[in-house]
Amino acid sequence: MEAINKREKNMAFLKFAALFVVVIILVNLAVYFDFQVPKQEVNTLRAMNQKLSEQVDVQGKILSLADSVQTNFIKINQPDQLFRILEGKISNDIINLQQFANDSSFQGKIVKNMHTSYIDRLKDKKTLEDIKDIPIELQKVKEELKETKDALRDCKMDSKSGT
Repeated sequence: MEAINKREKNMAFLKFAALFVVVIILVNLAVYFDFQVPKQEVNTLRAMNQKLSEQVDVQGKILSLADSVQTNFIKINQPDQLFRILEGKISNDIINLQQFANDSSFQGKIVKNMHTSYIDRLKDKKTLEDIKDIPIELQKVKEELKETKDALRDCKMDSKSGT
């Protein structure tokens, strides 16, 4: 015995199956795009995070060098410090700082200004250190002058007594 509306049942089943497949495809597409679009955003955010991490590392190195230079400048001002050794350390740190000054960004300009001011400050310290030695040298010159005057006076006396 065959159903009277078999053709209608088959047509309804095919419509249901087609609609079911379309709904399943739409759900799968929604899930796919739900995961795929954030994946691209995550990749973009990871790249940005990597750049920021590199910038933070560079800034940390710059800060470390600047702190080292500042500490050595403070040490130079203390009495009984070996000026030439500390000057060498400062010069080395300034040279290391120069590699960051070549950057064309705002950070590079700041580092370049720091680099220039540290060089000027070091030159001023050298000048001050040289000026500190002047009174000692002046005292030596005064002593030599006094000895020369005494020797000249003795020579004059010898020449007067000999004539």
